[in-house]
Amino acid sequence: MKFQEIVSPSLKDLFVRQIETMILQGSLQAGEKLPNERELAKQMKVSRSIINNGMQELADKAFIRIVPRQGAYVEDYIRNGNINTLVALVRNKGVNFDPRLLHSFIEFRRDLETTCAKSAAENRTPAQLTELKEKVLVLKEAVQTEQFLDESIAIHKLIFLATGNLVYPLIYNAFNEPLYVVTDQLLKLVEHSMIVENLSRIIEAIEQSDAEAAHTLMQHHVDICADILTEYYESLNGLRG
Repeated sequence: MKFQEIVSPSLKDLFVRQIETMILQGSLQAGEKLPNERELAKQMKVSRSIINNGMQELADKAFIRIVPRQGAYVEDYIRNGNINTLVALVRNKGVNFDPRLLHSFIEFRRDLETTCAKSAAENRTPAQLTELKEKVLVLKEAVQTEQFLDESIAIHKLIFLATGNLVYPLIYNAFNEPLYVVTDQLLKLVEHSMIVENLSRIIEAIEQSDAEAAHTLMQHHVDICADILTEYYESLNGLRG
C-alpha cells in the first residue's frame, strides 16, 4: 500500500485557497474589486509578501485580474480561464463535483477520447501497438492493486500518443490532474475487470486498424463510465439536498 507524503499548506496556499473558495461559492462576484494588499494583509494577519505572491498565483489561474495602479478585480473565470483554472476548480471541489462541472467534463472527455481512439487506429505504429498490448497485460496484473489507477491512465495516454498528433498528448498532459481525480473516483465505483475488458477491446480495434470500431468502443466505454459517475454524484447531491 502506498502512502502519500504529508505536506502542510503554506500561508500563501491558505490565502489562495480562501480566495478561490469565496469566488467559486459566489461570495466574491466577477468584477468586484478586492481590498488592496495592505488591507488584505491586515485583515488576514499575514505579510504583504504572502498576499502579493498569492495574488500573482490567483491571476495566473484567472481568478483575479490585476490592473496596474488600479487594483485587483475578480475575474470571470469561465469566460477567461485556462487549464490552471480547471485544475484549481477540480481541487476545490474534490470529489464533490456539481452537475454542471461533471457533465461538462464528461462531454469534453467523450469528444476527445473517441476522436483519439479513431485516429490511433489509423495512425499507430507497430512499436506503439506493442506498447499498448504490453500495457494491457500490466493492467490485468494490477486489477486488485492501487497501481491500477496509474496503469489505466497510462493506457489512455498511449492512445493519445498513437494518434501521431503532436497536440493531443499535450492536451492530455495538461488535463492530467483533473483526469486523475475523476478516474480515481470512478475506479472506486466500478469493477476493475470491466475497465480491462473495455480497454482490451479498444486496443484490439486499434490493432486491426478498424477506426470506426475503435471510435464506437471508446464511446461505449466513456458512456458507461459517465453513467456510473452521474448516478453517483446525483445520489450524493440528493443525500445533501
